[in-house]
Amino acid sequence: MPRFFNKKMHIGLPSSQQKYRDGIPCSRSHNGFTLVELSVVLIIIGLIVSGVLIGRFLLENAKVNNTVSQIRDYETAVNLFVIKYGGLPGDLRMDAEFGFDPVTSIQKGNGLLTSDESNDENMKFWRHLSQAALIDGSFNGTNTKYGEGAPLTALNKVGMYVASGINLFPQRNVFVLGLDETDPNAYHLLPVNSWQIDNKMDDGYPTNGLIRTPNAGFSPFCYIDNTGPIDEYNLTYEIGLCALFVRTSF
Repeated sequence: MPRFFNKKMHIGLPSSQQKYRDGIPCSRSHNGFTLVELSVVLIIIGLIVSGVLIGRFLLENAKVNNTVSQIRDYETAVNLFVIKYGGLPGDLRMDAEFGFDPVTSIQKGNGLLTSDESNDENMKFWRHLSQAALIDGSFNGTNTKYGEGAPLTALNKVGMYVASGINLFPQRNVFVLGLDETDPNAYHLLPVNSWQIDNKMDDGYPTNGLIRTPNAGFSPFCYIDNTGPIDEYNLTYEIGLCALFVRTSF
């Protein structure tokens, strides 16, 4: 009887059933990912996300460290100025004699850097330091706009100026951080950045020590007003509404 089919032929079999041909596995198409492949993809995505978060943390931490360095460098510059010229920049009685832009304030020489409308000591403060080549930058001495009359910190949009007569530190000079670069009436320092600066330089509490933040009327939601003796920074609040008053040594 004639044989119409060769035993090596597999005519008519669906491709899904052609698993082997003469003991050799046949190729087949994949319609999806295996669990191993999905696991590898998820691990890669997790590593990427972790890398981004870690990079962001390191960048913000570097900005805070640079801001702390700025504060300390400015304080050192002021102390050097006092040693060399016998008075504070912006409050020096013999400012014109030393070649500095003259201050019009009638209160100059009292050791306090006034900042009201009739005095220009806080504006001339940065000008005199730059004229003495003790700080980087050239400030105009006519306003407190950040980048022109006062410095910007390393933190985004956060400026810094000097003042005295603050209620938290009466009869003391302070550095004020947190006013917005573009809006002189708005604070822009994040609560977490405020805590980081305070923690690195002082005690880490918003209403104690040498670094403090104004009450809720000036810095709403910046810190939690506890019923106990110690308040805490509101670290979960992610809107920049804080200001810091840093008591100086001069």
